[in-house]
Amino acid sequence: MRASSWVLGLMIGAASGVAMGQAAAPAPLDADLVMTGGEIYTPAGFVQAMAVRRGVIIALGTDAAINAHKAAKTQVLDLKGAAVVPGLHDMHVHPLMSGLQAEYSCNFPQGSGSQQVLDTIKACVAKRARGEWISGGQWDAASFGKTPPHRSLLDRVSPDNPVVLADISGHSAWVNSKALELAGITSATFSAASSSSVASASRSSS
Repeated sequence: MRASSWVLGLMIGAASGVAMGQAAAPAPLDADLVMTGGEIYTPAGFVQAMAVRRGVIIALGTDAAINAHKAAKTQVLDLKGAAVVPGLHDMHVHPLMSGLQAEYSCNFPQGSGSQQVLDTIKACVAKRARGEWISGGQWDAASFGKTPPHRSLLDRVSPDNPVVLADISGHSAWVNSKALELAGITSATFSAASSSSVASASRSSS
């Protein structure tokens, strides 16, 4: 009798445990967006479908598995075999330019101070023939402190080689006197009319 009671109690306990385990399983979250029928790239490989809730991916898998996350207000997007890959958040890149700069340019780390830049340029000049162009970068005016970039600084280390250095944005150039001479740029390059227009515009915006 005692043995039968013990077995019966064990069976009831096991059944209760299973029932509790089933009851504890959470219901699938409703997705705001479901993508199906695609080639979605994940670290574990490609899957068919994806569920998104409040901007967060909540499930990945087959179309059938992700169907559980569909609700009345879920937007469903049939990818029709299209690929989905993680976004690469970067301004932009210039692989060809970067390769050429690394191979042929006179470069220094971003954030370099004026002395580090001048030392780098001086070393590059020593490896080039007289009159050969020196190009490179990338300088940052904010790293120069109270001594802003000026052609006279470059003239000290490269009086006979033209130098043109791009800034960190790639939209401004710092050159020496030799580069200006070869480019034909002098104090008279910009006409008085142009200077007057710039001055007028400056006063208007003040």
